Amino acid sequence: MLAKLFQVAFAGLLLVGCAMTQQQRAAYEAAREREMKQTAVALAAQCDRRTAELLALQQEGYLGVADAEKPKLQREYRQRIAEPSFQACYRMAWENLVYRQQLEMLERRERRRELEWMMYRPYYPHWW
Repeated sequence: MLAKLFQVAFAGLLLVGCAMTQQQRAAYEAAREREMKQTAVALAAQCDRRTAELLALQQEGYLGVADAEKPKLQREYRQRIAEPSFQACYRMAWENLVYRQQLEMLERRERRRELEWMMYRPYYPHWW
């Protein structure tokens, strides 16, 4: 009876120790958001370098830009983002990224299946 109680208490402490704290969750979410922004800029750079620069400035809140220049940059950003050729290229870049990630996942799954098959196959031909 006492052993079961200790097992339950140990399992509870183990789960509590593995739980993510609020600070860890906030740091994880901030890093994920930063990574998504960097990915968006990198994909935009594949289509148009100037638009990617403007996107990065817009994401940073136009830090280090003079107040008189902000409206001009915002207007240029909106014009460049609205171009159909940029939108089509950007959409294709995102789709390409998603498909590439799916392909990598399928390749990892296939590699794991091959390794599992090799692990359990007999070392001699089945007709022996």
